[in-house]
Parts: sequence; structure tokens; C-alpha cells
Amino acid sequence: MAGGIERGRTRGAGERRGEAVSRRDLVGLVGAALALPLLGGRAGAQTLPDYRITDSEITLSTELPVRRDDTPVPSDAQLLFYIQHSQNRNTIVYAARPGADGPIDRNDPIDVFWRRFNRQGEREELTFFERFFVFGARCRADDADGRRFRTRLAAYADARGMLELDADGRPRIVGRLGERDVQIVYAYAELGDRAFIPKINFVDVIGRDLVSGDYVTRHIKVGI
Repeated sequence: MAGGIERGRTRGAGERRGEAVSRRDLVGLVGAALALPLLGGRAGAQTLPDYRITDSEITLSTELPVRRDDTPVPSDAQLLFYIQHSQNRNTIVYAARPGADGPIDRNDPIDVFWRRFNRQGEREELTFFERFFVFGARCRADDADGRRFRTRLAAYADARGMLELDADGRPRIVGRLGERDVQIVYAYAELGDRAFIPKINFVDVIGRDLVSGDYVTRHIKVGI
């Protein structure tokens, strides 16, 4: 990893090696990142086996790690973070939705959608299943001014973060990777050959340390 300065293993609260992770729960490992088998196409009712965290490692770097240099970084206004994967260039985008009376819409703070970079990069709305059971975000106001929202992913209640404004008034999602408070930047999922039961090799969740400015990568190995 370019600019790497530190490497070490860590486990989040309650995480155990070999801990079972269902397809939906795996979404929570990012903000992340993810119901990973769904990233390669449209959501369906396919039944998948339980997955397990086999290892977790934290790496620091001074430069943003790039997992797909053939895929554009979304340039949407109010971008919070995005999700990439190995099977194609289509990307899930999370963006803050401006409100009529404030910087963030109090009733519906986060807009989630596809950027179809496999085609012309056009926006495509999520399906009902994707929005309400997988990639959607659920938010609750944390202050009276509508500037901070407790946020979690629809698929996993423990995937929590804080939607807030930084010192320059730009929206961001703040969470923890290892022992560090970070602004989540993006997540990447490495998937195996597409088959009736897709294989998930690993998930990387990447954020920027709020104090040092270093980039923090949580590399999560997954098995069945």
C-alpha cells in the first residue's frame, strides 16, 4: 500500500474470529460496505450461506489507497462515501440531501443510488429491496438544529455512524475503524467467480483519521 506506515490486527467490539456473518450482516462491516453478492447485479431473493470473519487487519497510509484505478470516483454534490467491488465498475453512492431550511434534509438526510459506470455513469435508483433491506440508510436527528444525525445501514443495526458537518460546513459520516475515529471515504469488496453462491474474499473499509489525517484501512477476510 502506498505510503504505508503502520499495520496491525484489530477486532471491533464483540467481534470474534470465526464469528458468523449473514449476507445482510456483512453490509454492516462498512458503512460501509454491503450485502456484497448483490453488488454485481440487481438484488434478488437468492439464499446464501452464512459468512464468517476469519481475520481483520488495520493498515495506515499517508495516501488514499486505490482499489480500482479503472473506475471513476463519484463526483456527486454532498458525497458522503461510496462502495466499489471487483466484478464491475458500478458503484453505490451515499450523498447528503440538502434541506429547504438547512444544510441537511431533516426528514430524509441521505440519498443512496447507483452510478452505472459500466455504462455512461448514469444515476439509477435502488430497487425497493435494495433501499429498505440492504443499502438504505436510517437516520435519527441528534440535535435540534438538524446538523447531526445518528445513522445506520438498513441491513445491519450495528453499522453505526454520525452524519455531521465538518468545520467547513461539508457533510461527512464519522465512525470508528479499529481504535481510530475516521471520516468514512469508501469501501471495496473483492468477490470470487460469479456462481450460484458467490464467494466473498475480503472487504476493505477506508476512512481518514480525524486527528492525524492518515488513511485507515480495515481489511476484513471472510469465509464460509
